[in-house]
Amino acid sequence: MDDSIKNQVSNGRVLRQVLSFALIVMVIVFLILSFKNGFSNKGVPNAVSQYGKFTFIVDKHNGGVQTFTSSLTGNKENALEAMQKIEKKNTDFNFTDKMYSFGADILSIDGFAPNPNKQYWEFWVNGKSSNVGVSDYYIKKGDVLKFSLANS
Repeated sequence: MDDSIKNQVSNGRVLRQVLSFALIVMVIVFLILSFKNGFSNKGVPNAVSQYGKFTFIVDKHNGGVQTFTSSLTGNKENALEAMQKIEKKNTDFNFTDKMYSFGADILSIDGFAPNPNKQYWEFWVNGKSSNVGVSDYYIKKGDVLKFSLANS
């Protein structure tokens, strides 16, 4: 082969080696950043460890309202875990839930279980109806969580 063909073949090999090396570096950087930042639970972007306070409100079936302020411990804590913590600390609050493959469903709060054909306990986060369930929402500092009766 003449020298120009050898140079072209050699340059092609070098280019493939450089591209392969760059791809390997990008994969390594991606993996490092993924592990450093942590993978969120079920795609929940706010599953981060925090300290601070949050508020938990229950609009009761009889028109009353219960409000609790609780502290985040620094560990990832979902709303169901927070409810369990509040229940342990407050004798005037209790609830029942049922775990399904998609997450927890709140069946009753303070002994009141709505008729499942007519009502349910709706979960609110910061004034908006939540698009994830109580076991999939990870609390952030300053959050206001609320349960209220909603018609089916």
